Amino acid sequence: MQRLLIFLFLLCISQTSYIIYKNDDLQNLIKLKEESRVESSTQHVVSTMVVMRLRFTGVFTTYGKIKALNHTMIKLPSNLGHYKAYVEKIFFQAGQQVKKGELLLTIACDEIIHKKNAIHKEFLQHVQYLKRLTNLKNNVAEHEVEKATLNAEKFKYEYQQSVAACEKLNIQAPFDGTIGHSNIVVGEAVSNEKNVAMLVNSKNLIVEFYVPSEQIENISTGASVIVESSDGDVFSEACITGIDPYLDDIVGKTKVIASLKFAPKSFKHNSNVNVSIDKKSVFGVYVVPKTAVIDDVNNFYVCKAEKRNGEYYTKLCRVQIIDSKGDSYAILSEGIKDGEKIIIEGVLKNDNVPVVLKDINN
Repeated sequence: MQRLLIFLFLLCISQTSYIIYKNDDLQNLIKLKEESRVESSTQHVVSTMVVMRLRFTGVFTTYGKIKALNHTMIKLPSNLGHYKAYVEKIFFQAGQQVKKGELLLTIACDEIIHKKNAIHKEFLQHVQYLKRLTNLKNNVAEHEVEKATLNAEKFKYEYQQSVAACEKLNIQAPFDGTIGHSNIVVGEAVSNEKNVAMLVNSKNLIVEFYVPSEQIENISTGASVIVESSDGDVFSEACITGIDPYLDDIVGKTKVIASLKFAPKSFKHNSNVNVSIDKKSVFGVYVVPKTAVIDDVNNFYVCKAEKRNGEYYTKLCRVQIIDSKGDSYAILSEGIKDGEKIIIEGVLKNDNVPVVLKDINN
């Protein structure tokens, strides 16, 4: 009987030790599983993100097409949130300046192209981090890393498609020198600011530069601009077509956009150029009134307005510009909305140019 009790006592001790061992092992398994879950959820951030989908189908020149950009889906992991904000800022600016259409989209495309490599590098770094985080011993973790890698590759492919669509907006201008993407920094600007850029797109040659904000009052749309090389050779003449506070990237300075009248005959990458603005030839803009009557004081003749959907529009008009030599050329304009500004381009340097708006049928 005594031996039986001793045997049972020893048996109980062994079973208790076994249970304790099994409990420790169970805790370890739970701990491993929890760690795996945490790691998997970390990777899931990448696996669930929807990459940038920029569907450029050509040059957007209408509000409806540009407004579609506002629906662009961008979902990035938190550590890439600054890129989301950056791109959102670009398209907010494009929306604010929607009437500039092609120019603003070209600028936005150029910014996106510029950021392409940096963004993709961030994604690859994130995937590499996940691979280091999980040593691939856990099948679930390995699966998540594979999904993350596929998403990164998908992002790369779709982004390249978007970039390719953007690059179609740009053409090779008839320059003798070398030219790359748009927005090429070519030299010094007004007040010796190194922010002159030559922008080339499918229709226009654009020069853009920054001026101190306090000088903006002395500059207006219609003013002539001379773009010349550092040795005094004139590259091209231009006419200011926009003063853009929405792209004021530098504190205290405002971006000015001008259309070149002709392509520079000689242009090389990183050439030094000077930009001068002829303040005397500031002409300004004309705002279409509801009455659309003749304004003899400013030599403007506006074709008769008609009402559409509760708003006034002009009919098809011809803007006739006559210089001091008697030469003239016409700019056609149709469907100008009441209160909308008509920008008169082509004002010649140091020339008092009368501008006449006439009915195209007269």
